[in-house]
Amino acid sequence: MSTTTTRLGLYKTASDGSELVNVVTDLLNNLDALDLAAGSQVVTSSTRPSSPFSGKHILESDTSYRSYFHNGTAPASGGWVEYPNNSGTYGGQVWASRATNATTLRVANTFGGGNTAASVLTEHAAAAGVAYGARVSGDSQDRIQIRADGRIDLGPGSGARDTSWYRSAAGEITSDGAFRLPSTTDVSLSSTGHAFQIGPSSGLNVRMDNNEIQAVNNGAASILLLQADSGPASFFGNAASPTTYTLTVNGNLTVNGVGQVLFARKTADESVTSSTTLQDDNHLTVAVAANAVYEFELMLMAQTANSDVAGDIKVGFTFPSAATLHFTGTGPNNADLSGATSSNSNGEWIARNGATSGSTTIPYGMSGIAIGVLLKGLLITGANAGNLQLQWAQNASDPDALTMLTGSWMRADRVA
Repeated sequence: MSTTTTRLGLYKTASDGSELVNVVTDLLNNLDALDLAAGSQVVTSSTRPSSPFSGKHILESDTSYRSYFHNGTAPASGGWVEYPNNSGTYGGQVWASRATNATTLRVANTFGGGNTAASVLTEHAAAAGVAYGARVSGDSQDRIQIRADGRIDLGPGSGARDTSWYRSAAGEITSDGAFRLPSTTDVSLSSTGHAFQIGPSSGLNVRMDNNEIQAVNNGAASILLLQADSGPASFFGNAASPTTYTLTVNGNLTVNGVGQVLFARKTADESVTSSTTLQDDNHLTVAVAANAVYEFELMLMAQTANSDVAGDIKVGFTFPSAATLHFTGTGPNNADLSGATSSNSNGEWIARNGATSGSTTIPYGMSGIAIGVLLKGLLITGANAGNLQLQWAQNASDPDALTMLTGSWMRADRVA
């Protein structure tokens, strides 16, 4: 009994010798079927085979030779699967994988007529389209994604990607996360392995390591300029002598350590009446650090009401515990300006110089005209920070007010 082959349906005569060989049926028709099935059949998009076998390959001449194979499913028209070729276009996805032990995946491809090896081109309708993603086995999300607009997003694999690099403007790259260079290679005039450099090694450049910023000009020391846009330049260093350093500041300078200058001034008059109890001045105080040394000075202007010379003034300080304070002052002797009148009516008084620790006070004579008192001292703080605070009061209780005048000032320079 005759049969047909499973895939191509070729005619097979009975194997028991009961049939003669028919040239048309047994040979010519079978040869035509074999010829049609050999290689990929060239068709058009409207003349695809209506009854293809599983694995059938076709090329469409009217679609730049899109290539398909049939997966054997029904209906026949829905079983065509597209795969890429060099000259055609295609709309499906391409999946590539490699063996576990393989080290690289090479794609030698030519899109758009090019012939550069190891290139892959993807085209997306939206800028946010993901062109590439990668993850480690077990990850729940891609660790890296490259978008169609060039943005690179990075993440831990266990959660959302949290760091991005992208082109933010012409010639500009921006990162939405912190940027760290872990290298600790020391920077020098001849170093090449330092972590960061702006500018060519053969010209002007700024280079950095984890604790230095260095300006270099073709291997020699240069000047490091600090300058706001269109503002005056401040500079460090001397290009002619790397061992000599100059700092020029055209603007405000803020120092938090040694060299810090603290300043306070009275912006309003302040008065005390009938009181010898020391009280904090409302304005003349500065905050001092722990374990520091300050040299300080004050210029005080004060006077009494009604030209009174009986009350006078005494001054002292409060300061952080565990600190040591010494001060001296120059001003009118309170013994010279005492009682109801001055023994020097022309206003020329004998200066009173005194030195004391912070636990005592120095008195000075006062009058109805503005009297100046100059104080200088040294404060050595211990483990506690706090305030250096001027205190003052009448030296003798008097109903005529003692007034500390606007413009009095206090300055403390940190020297250690």
